[in-house]
Amino acid sequence: MKEAHKPFNKVNMIVICVTIILMFVCGILQYYFTWQGIQKEMETRAKIEFNINNEKIAQLKNTVEGAITNMSTAFEQQLNASGDMRPLLQRLIANNSSVLGSCVAFVPGSVKGEPKLYAPYAYRDGETIKSSLLSFDYTQREWFSKTISTGQPSWSEPYTDKGGPFVVVTTYSVPLKNKKGTIMAVLSADIPVSELSQESKNIYASMGLRYIVILLIQAFGLLLIIIIAWRSVKSLLQSKAFAKENIRLNDELSINQRLRTAIIPRNLPCTENVEVKAKQQMIEAVGGDLYDTLIINDKLHFCIGNVSNKGAAAALSMMITRTAYHTFIRYEISPSRILEEMNKALCEINENQLFGTMFIGVLDLKSGLLRYCNAGHHAPIIIKGAETTTLETTPNVPMGITDWKYEEQQLTLEPDTAIILYTSGLIEAKNHNGQVLGDKRLALNLRAASEQKISLEKVLERIDTVLKRHMEGQELEDDITAMAIHFKSRES
Repeated sequence: MKEAHKPFNKVNMIVICVTIILMFVCGILQYYFTWQGIQKEMETRAKIEFNINNEKIAQLKNTVEGAITNMSTAFEQQLNASGDMRPLLQRLIANNSSVLGSCVAFVPGSVKGEPKLYAPYAYRDGETIKSSLLSFDYTQREWFSKTISTGQPSWSEPYTDKGGPFVVVTTYSVPLKNKKGTIMAVLSADIPVSELSQESKNIYASMGLRYIVILLIQAFGLLLIIIIAWRSVKSLLQSKAFAKENIRLNDELSINQRLRTAIIPRNLPCTENVEVKAKQQMIEAVGGDLYDTLIINDKLHFCIGNVSNKGAAAALSMMITRTAYHTFIRYEISPSRILEEMNKALCEINENQLFGTMFIGVLDLKSGLLRYCNAGHHAPIIIKGAETTTLETTPNVPMGITDWKYEEQQLTLEPDTAIILYTSGLIEAKNHNGQVLGDKRLALNLRAASEQKISLEKVLERIDTVLKRHMEGQELEDDITAMAIHFKSRES
């Protein structure tokens, strides 16, 4: 019996050893790419938050711009005198607590007797101010190249300061000219965006801790596998592997459920002037449909969208989209501008090549003016009395594909008018013959329901009835979302 077991155990040990090596390599790769993702997410969120806090940042900008502009004259005098810039840099930082570091980056080859790339730099190190020279090619940085090309002062986009692991900064730069008016150098000042830096630090720390824990669990699993291999307890090894897989699947289901809860709005507006109702059917735990609405300053902001994919990846994209939407509507009421900003944000993080359609509207509850912009989404249906019409929309491209100038439209709604918005899953639902429901058939059935006084509950029930009658028991192939808005009357 012992001789019969030896070959099996040898093969089993080889398989386990190879598995250990592969798990170790996968763990290292997972950890590396996780940190890369954290870095990108940190900078992306910093950019979004930087754009949001415009009032706070504006005050900081005005202070820094004034200080740098006032000091630039002294720097130009020192430049013409061929003097040392470091004392002026140290004085600039000492007199401006908001400045983290400052440098004079000369045009390459313009300083005789110095390296081609010569940039004296002063920075804060705790309570002291130190000086050094920049050791990288600053000509490739935005704050230098943009100022040189335009000849005007400029602010850079927020970026992670390589000198400090958790510091997100933005740089203000002004050109320095000689007596002939030729730009000889760029004076720059690095400003830490403190709130964004702290948030990025928290993101960095919390996500980093999460994956450190995962690596520790993986290391413990490797040790356990070695012990099991040494003892040749094959059955125990298999049972533990199945148990771990079940736990992973349960965790994924739990995460997906939380994602779905986070995406769906909890409270829809219902006032004397406007009422909103919505209904959603998902074919998976999470999907790519999104709808949202919010009243800000007597204006109803609403949107509906759909991502090209399904599952957790699509849900994460839509959650980011919803977060960006809530961010931009608080300081921008133009639907086209909101779509453009959201499109830029999605294009920057769209590594999975997902694209999404979206319709965004802003309804003025005082005048009934509806401003809207459509990014490749299906046109809404307008119900007024016994009339049912399709809203005229410009065919802009979906979000996440390319940079695009979205065209905005507007329409004044009469009181007691309903807007019906829906995703592609509704009109593309197929019956047993493969025929889709279609927008014309949907509009025709809603026209029959619009002869009576508008009731959003009855409108959504009508949509559900039409869908079930068309599908004749067939299963859904795509998520379905429908949102109905009833503009009751204008505010007096």
